[in-house]
Amino acid sequence: MTKSKSRAVIVGNGNMEDVQSLKNYSHRFIVACDGGVRHCIRAGVKPDIIVGDLDSASKEDIAFFEKEGVVLIKLPEKKDLTDTEYAIELLAEEKCEELCLLALTGERLDHTRTNINLLYKCLKLGIKACIKDKYNTVTITDNIFVSNREKNETVSLIPLTEKVKSVTTKNLEYEITDFDMDIASSRGVSNVCLGGEMSVSVKEGVLLIFFSKDREGKAV
Repeated sequence: MTKSKSRAVIVGNGNMEDVQSLKNYSHRFIVACDGGVRHCIRAGVKPDIIVGDLDSASKEDIAFFEKEGVVLIKLPEKKDLTDTEYAIELLAEEKCEELCLLALTGERLDHTRTNINLLYKCLKLGIKACIKDKYNTVTITDNIFVSNREKNETVSLIPLTEKVKSVTTKNLEYEITDFDMDIASSRGVSNVCLGGEMSVSVKEGVLLIFFSKDREGKAV
């Protein structure tokens, strides 16, 4: 049965400590970006397509999945967009509505920051998107965000645009109402969820929302 592309996953070449968690997304349409195939191999999960210039994927991994019938979209080595951005555009053309991006964080801060910025591209394309790793979930809003969260979970609100105006939160320990946030301020870092449904609303600007845990699984 062909999977729907409306709910998809992109697997990048970044860190993925909990690689077996990829199995939780096996029912979704999976795009492995270049070296992301190694995570699929380790998890025993077959991607639906592979996208990339193949500068970080091993020939053995690519050959294995090609034998399994996985479609390979080979990109040129010299290109304007990253493999991940190309994959997002490809999924947008296929009417993707919800996207989870995995293995997109790591030692290269330039890559991590660029990938977080790509959440804004998803927002503009009408795709509900988030980046996840073992310790963090990052999403984005320019309107209203609502989610059921665990009690004492750490949440940080970080402006992506220079100003984010009239930010209002509900069911957080430190509430704000119609507050204007500035990209040059740390005001929104390390708030705490009270448990159950929390919300963040924005009237103007774009806000990143981080849910974080430390390496012991506790709220930061």
